[in-house]
Amino acid sequence: MDTKRPQRPPTPDPSGTPTRGGAVAPTAMLTVESTAANVSTARHFATRLADLVLPDERVLAPTDVQALALMVSELVSNAVEHGHGAVSIELVSVEGGRLRVGIADGSDGVPERRQAAPGALSGRGLEIVERLALDWGWEPLEGGGKLVWFEY
Repeated sequence: MDTKRPQRPPTPDPSGTPTRGGAVAPTAMLTVESTAANVSTARHFATRLADLVLPDERVLAPTDVQALALMVSELVSNAVEHGHGAVSIELVSVEGGRLRVGIADGSDGVPERRQAAPGALSGRGLEIVERLALDWGWEPLEGGGKLVWFEY
């Protein structure tokens, strides 16, 4: 079955991110209050806009959309639980047809992968991201806070 994505408008996204070649990579960004209710807002934002940010030749399969939703939910939940201030999510198309998703919050705390006890309801977020993402990491933000990102 050949899946075709609707054509994007030909106008480049003015809020895009410059790439090495000087072209503008499509970008989508959302900032929300740090509340548990906004975890689903961030998840819906990412899953609805990912195909618009990715190159035309890459279409996310339903299982990819589910994995994307899970990773976004885990990282935004971590930002809500362990961070402070608003939470921002950014989707950027990067080399190789990958999608880079960044979650920023106002905390300077270093993300730590925990060993969850059997039956525990939390403590597996970074492990899930590590297993599903092609790559992931974090970096401090100028002026405070951090950005936790993954590529998919």
